[in-house]
Amino acid sequence: MKTVFIFFVTLSLLLFIQHYSLLRIFAGLFTVITGVNWIYVNLHKQIQRVLSSSPYHPYHDRFNQSLFDRERVVRGTERWMDVAETVTRYVSKLILIENSYRSMLSLLSSFTIWTLTKYVSTQHLLMTGLILAFSLPCIYSQHQQVIDAHVEEYLKRVHVLLEKYGSIVHQEVNQVGYQIKKLVVKQESQETMKRD
Repeated sequence: MKTVFIFFVTLSLLLFIQHYSLLRIFAGLFTVITGVNWIYVNLHKQIQRVLSSSPYHPYHDRFNQSLFDRERVVRGTERWMDVAETVTRYVSKLILIENSYRSMLSLLSSFTIWTLTKYVSTQHLLMTGLILAFSLPCIYSQHQQVIDAHVEEYLKRVHVLLEKYGSIVHQEVNQVGYQIKKLVVKQESQETMKRD
């Protein structure tokens, strides 16, 4: 039930911000809340002035009150820092090619997303991702054996292709790198000769 609630709230939020600017929403909320409170506080002060000799501010006790529990904020911040560090470490391992196979899959996924964003809006991609994230586990649990067999077969094919063509790509990259280095050295030597 909690998962369904999170799904509908997140999807509603994505649909809502697709049609309305977040800046406009926050500015509108601030305007309405502050306007209502301004009327309430000034009305309260006027009524207190009539009823008693010393009017007081209705929110006087809250001005010096701390709005956040520091221990809770510190715990939450530490948790977010742990998550950020884990994600950063994982992404850096992908970028620095700790495992060629995982980095290649990430590269293909990233390229696919990059290409899709040319043709499909980010909001539609996020909504599709959200729907898939909540529906795929149910589908997977119902058809787990069949899906696992297909995924294993495709992963073996990709692994064979990476082994077959990985060395060729590596050689080509090295060759291009050597040519660029040679070109840079040639350029530097020509600039040195012009200065002399």
